[in-house]
Amino acid sequence: MNNITCAHATDTGRRRGHNEDSYSADSEAGLFIIADGMGGHEGGEVASALVVRSIRQDVAGGIRLDEALKAAHYNLLRAVENGIGRPGMGATAVALQIFDGNYQVAWVGDSRAYLWDGQLKQLTHDHSFVQKMMDTGVLTETEARVHPRRNVLTQALGVESAEALTVETVSGRLSAGQKILLCSDGLTGELEDEEIEMIMRRDLPDRDCVAELIRAANSREGKDNISVILVASQAGRSETTDADDDTLPMDAGRMKKLAERKTRGPGND
Repeated sequence: MNNITCAHATDTGRRRGHNEDSYSADSEAGLFIIADGMGGHEGGEVASALVVRSIRQDVAGGIRLDEALKAAHYNLLRAVENGIGRPGMGATAVALQIFDGNYQVAWVGDSRAYLWDGQLKQLTHDHSFVQKMMDTGVLTETEARVHPRRNVLTQALGVESAEALTVETVSGRLSAGQKILLCSDGLTGELEDEEIEMIMRRDLPDRDCVAELIRAANSREGKDNISVILVASQAGRSETTDADDDTLPMDAGRMKKLAERKTRGPGND
């Protein structure tokens, strides 16, 4: 049994009129997902919802986490072929699976996972243009944050050919007291790692920590949607600090019906 708790929330931000993020937090299953959609209204929202739904279903059916992300990619391509959503829609995704204290993170794009153990350590590696330039020493981290192409991705679900798509993974053991933070780039686009770490060091209750991270991002420009899941390993406990959720924010009822109807169309069920 997974002795873990989680807190989670999403926010539209201060600039956007709708939320293209979707997420799922299921402590009982030990599965946590954030998908950041691209493609605008009726595009990005549909893409992120389909990605979350696809990953949940496949992992529940025993498919490996990285393979579930690949399958979500194919499902997005198939959805567009069947007239669902909008051409060119896609999504980044970061997913965490925990079982018996072991964890695996799989991701595509620039949604991130961090490990917290008194210090913040980034587990994922952005699939982005500026990250490639940083890797080769062309850009510093400070320069990358203000680069005009900082939002250009090199990998995303639904917008790459099957041959070009790379799902990366990292795994380890989550000990009691450690936490894993998942977030969309609406958080990391506004806050540097040091600022996230300062909030984590305040030792707030996890739900308050999530709320404070979102508040801090919105206190800047709040340019993008912000989604955060904070998963903690607890000795001898197995519960959530918030209701498990498959969130399709901004007119959630309409978007859920749309995603369910359109998901059945390409035969994902």
